[in-house]
Amino acid sequence: MGFMAGHFIQRKAPNHFELVADDLHVWYIATNDEYLPADLSPLRACLSPEETDRYHRLKLPHVRQNFLLSRGCLRYLLSFYTGLPPEELKFSLGDCGKPKLDKFGVQSSLEFNLSHTQDRIVVALHHHRALGMDIEQVRTVTNLDSMCKHCLTPKETNTVLPLPEASGCHRFLQYWTAKEALLKALGVGLSHPMKAFELLIAEESLTPAPRPVPLVSSNQDDQNQNLKDFQLYQWQPEAGYVAALAVQKKGQSFPDQNIFLRKISPRALVQTQP
Repeated sequence: MGFMAGHFIQRKAPNHFELVADDLHVWYIATNDEYLPADLSPLRACLSPEETDRYHRLKLPHVRQNFLLSRGCLRYLLSFYTGLPPEELKFSLGDCGKPKLDKFGVQSSLEFNLSHTQDRIVVALHHHRALGMDIEQVRTVTNLDSMCKHCLTPKETNTVLPLPEASGCHRFLQYWTAKEALLKALGVGLSHPMKAFELLIAEESLTPAPRPVPLVSSNQDDQNQNLKDFQLYQWQPEAGYVAALAVQKKGQSFPDQNIFLRKISPRALVQTQP
């Protein structure tokens, strides 16, 4: 499974597991049964003792398997980029719980962020730039009115609630994924209110390639000002899913052509040699 088509792919792709210069890789992993290895033990074997304990404490089989696939696939991907065995990778947590990769006891420059939804995982990777990633399966949103009041500004809400139910839920999930990606990149997650800033979501249908989403306003405090240091993208990786990516600007716009979208399966991950 190779690079996905899109106007962001403008030059020969780098090696699968090599980040060149200012490149950003986004891996899209389908976890339906047909993409899984017959034996999941390699994924279980690479978990840390803490992850293994959490895995065994999860009661629902599908929740347990989703946890295993997310953590195991992430470890395999990071092992290919770092050259370290997946079971030897160490992580530390930021103040709000955002994981960072430690390499040889020192925090690595390799930035990553993971999100998962029904049968799909996405992982974004870059050297040096902070990242936020989110994916959601398009679905009916329970209590859409109250969710809008809790998460969206009045202007954003007015672009959701007048729509037919299916369209309104889809548009709400566009706002949700974009806002969550931005807050994850900032390192605060959902501890920061989503309605404290406003986005301009295009009315046009989502495209298969990332499209910029402007931040149009935010409250005037230091934390919200930091939101402006990130560039936000959104796209439809396949029918029925919405994905969003936030990437740190570092003083200038991120070069769009440096975003590479890749696909892989859990089966291919455990069989691939870096």
